[in-house]
Amino acid sequence: MAKEEAKAKVQRYLVTADNPDYADVTAGVQFNRGQALIDPLTLDANLGRTPAEVADLLREMGGYAVREVE
Repeated sequence: MAKEEAKAKVQRYLVTADNPDYADVTAGVQFNRGQALIDPLTLDANLGRTPAEVADLLREMGGYAVREVE
């Protein structure tokens, strides 16, 4: 049960750029084919932000659709 609870608390977001061909880094997140996955394993810890904070930043910037995924 502890494993399931820990797994449920992982912050994971799928970010889709308005441009489906976008392949670059924005806010420390690597996009490929217009998409990026943000979670604790893919986010550079040196950014000093949580996945939720980066997801909020991308929402505020505009040009990206952000949704939480399991």
